[in-house]
Amino acid sequence: MCGLCGVFGQEEHWLVTQTTNTSERNVRLRLRYERIKIINRWLIPFNIKVSDVHGASYLLCSPTGKQTLVSNVTELWMNAELLSGKTIDPLNISYLTHISNV
Repeated sequence: MCGLCGVFGQEEHWLVTQTTNTSERNVRLRLRYERIKIINRWLIPFNIKVSDVHGASYLLCSPTGKQTLVSNVTELWMNAELLSGKTIDPLNISYLTHISNV
């Protein structure tokens, strides 16, 4: 199935503010890219990479080529677990050590 259907008609996640001002939109995109960089560092132990899709969705990729398109950060974490086949436990001591070192 084409991922384009996931781009249309998605409501913004509460984490993202709506704006029509060009400079505010640029700030929103910059913050989105920063968020993606942080998420990618946090997902290193699970071998999942995240990229932006037109500022509206996230594309998750596994090392085996599996991909999934999600519309917000909440879906991102659930699908990262599915792609990696591992549970992401944010309270796991070794995981907390990893994210504090990146």
